[in-house]
Amino acid sequence: MTNPDHFTVATTLTRADWQAYVRAMAQRLNQSSAPLRFGIVIGLCMIGGWLLTSVLARLGQPLQLLSFYAGLGWAIAVVVVASLRMRRRSAPLADGGVLGPSRLTFSANGIHIERKDSVGELRWSAVADVTRTDALLLLWIDRNAGYFVPLRDLPAGLTPDEALARLQRLRAAANTVASPTPVADNAGVTTAPSGWAAPTPASTPGASDATATGNDTAPHGNRFTRFLRLLTLQRVDARPLATHDGWSMLSLALCAALWMLANRLQTGAGAIWIGAGYAGLAWYLLGALGLAWAIQSGVRPRPPFRLSLLLIAAMLPATLALLIALNRWVPEAYAVWLAIALVILLLMRLGQQLKINGVTPIDASLSRAMLLIIAFWWSTTNTYVGTDFWYADPADEAGAEQSPYDHGDRLLIAQPKRIEQALATVAPRVTGKPNVFFIG
Repeated sequence: MTNPDHFTVATTLTRADWQAYVRAMAQRLNQSSAPLRFGIVIGLCMIGGWLLTSVLARLGQPLQLLSFYAGLGWAIAVVVVASLRMRRRSAPLADGGVLGPSRLTFSANGIHIERKDSVGELRWSAVADVTRTDALLLLWIDRNAGYFVPLRDLPAGLTPDEALARLQRLRAAANTVASPTPVADNAGVTTAPSGWAAPTPASTPGASDATATGNDTAPHGNRFTRFLRLLTLQRVDARPLATHDGWSMLSLALCAALWMLANRLQTGAGAIWIGAGYAGLAWYLLGALGLAWAIQSGVRPRPPFRLSLLLIAAMLPATLALLIALNRWVPEAYAVWLAIALVILLLMRLGQQLKINGVTPIDASLSRAMLLIIAFWWSTTNTYVGTDFWYADPADEAGAEQSPYDHGDRLLIAQPKRIEQALATVAPRVTGKPNVFFIG
């Protein structure tokens, strides 16, 4: 009886199929530590630029930091252009050993490959993984090598998802028992298969040396324990918490409470409460929602928005606490650079959390998040976003340096107290005569 999972694909592999394969392979490699290394390099370059300008300034040879970054950007652009040119040159020939007509038959015994000048067999034991993209079915036999089949040439009536499921079932069934058929070579391949080639290093710039499995999610306890681990920036599978918005709301509430407490302690004794900070908190809440959207929209298929929001919201209390500590105890000349380094490290941690929670690939998500953070920081620093809930009594800050905004705010806040003091000094009303009072 014929296995219903068997099927055959007759296809003609094109340059576009090769490019789609290279993109899929690069995404597969970049699921590991490439974003981590990229963030470290960018952070070290920024710190190195600051150190260089500081040293040259002390030597009497000042260098504009903007000029340094412009030169660095030009060098990066040259490297990227050279890499793209090399990748185009490394593409296989249209009539070579990879591209062109081929016929692949998938059965319980393995994969039978026919080309114009060659015939090959591949056992399922040589297939490490089976995945698909929007354009290809991919059968990986190594970290950076595999077979690819265009979805457009699948047999009529066979959907991409069903084809993927069939291949996975065939591979799983074959790997449960030892294959009785010997194979001529150690790799399980008797000839160069169609639809596969190992790309040159230039075709995958920045690829890492390991592939993430996403299976490092050891049992993390009950939901409350998982939530505490998230708050302390530990790696944890948060998907059981993403079934409703309560945990995200709790994280945001903790963040708001932490800010109010820090604002109250910073203001000192005699502080006056004013609820003007709610508008500022709403602005930062909008930024958190935008960051969650950037994370979610950077991958296909998209993860649940609740999961993205939870991972962002749970990092905010610890992030805010660290930024408050920097602002309070680190000199301003160093606090800015340490804050930049902190943001880069937190993005790296976010990338690790995304992988643990099944969000891959993460490069596009982290890139969008970085761009959004830069745009949000620029918008916040170029507008007046007030997040103060407490203001010091103007009488307690005589002679203190204040910005024009602070002076206007404190003057407005002090009006009720001044009016009460003025009313206390008004003479009693005289009965039987008109009384005129002036308060000002």
